[in-house]
Amino acid sequence: MTARLQENQAVIQVEALRKDGSPFNFLTGAVTIIDPKLEKAELPLKQTGAGQYQGVEGVSEPGVYLIRVGVNNGDQSLGQMMMGLVVPYSPEYRYNGLNQGLLNQLALLTNGGEINPNNLDSIFNPDETLKFTDNAREMWLLLLILVALLFPIDVAVRRLTLGHKDFVQAYVWINTRISLRRSTTTEQPRLLTGLFDARQRARQRSATPTAQDRPIPFENVPARPQKENLPTPEVKTGAQDHTETELDSLARLRQAKKRAKR
Repeated sequence: MTARLQENQAVIQVEALRKDGSPFNFLTGAVTIIDPKLEKAELPLKQTGAGQYQGVEGVSEPGVYLIRVGVNNGDQSLGQMMMGLVVPYSPEYRYNGLNQGLLNQLALLTNGGEINPNNLDSIFNPDETLKFTDNAREMWLLLLILVALLFPIDVAVRRLTLGHKDFVQAYVWINTRISLRRSTTTEQPRLLTGLFDARQRARQRSATPTAQDRPIPFENVPARPQKENLPTPEVKTGAQDHTETELDSLARLRQAKKRAKR
């Protein structure tokens, strides 16, 4: 019986031979594996060749595994065997010795050198091995601001329970606010445009003389009968009507401004 580790799998092989050395075929058997946590796993033995039997089980935890194999010939037990299998830690934790070639390459790239074990005082000699710099940058303020910004988020993540419905409601609220802001922005130019049009129309009315404001030709003035001791009638011009028209236009302009503010 042999047991080996192959790609995170324990491979258990059993070779069965008769007393005369001939292979013992068509046997049945079972393998029991106990891991480092004392948990048990069982798997059958399968014949892979003449007198050759094998069982494969995955192992992931490092440590010592106990393997027990029982072989039967029909109802007759031929015996049991036990052995151990050690699963080492990951290869990245394995110490492979000193890589002198890599160290020499790093020393060459960084303008360094090999330390003489007989002269350890040279390690602390800044003129030979070390290069100091006085350039420093304080980062405590940036880190403090970052902590202050992330602290409420951390509390919210650990205290609040947000579901899909909450995110949908937040999206609808944000979309509604954006739509209201856009509508308000588009309504303001429309109100200002209407106000400017009203002012332009008022100016045009005040600049264009009406039929009442035009002077009456002298030849069209009807003759008035001469009466004694009658007061001379007051001749009205179009200035008063023009002033009333301007006042009326200004009143409409003020009303349009009030409506725009509302």
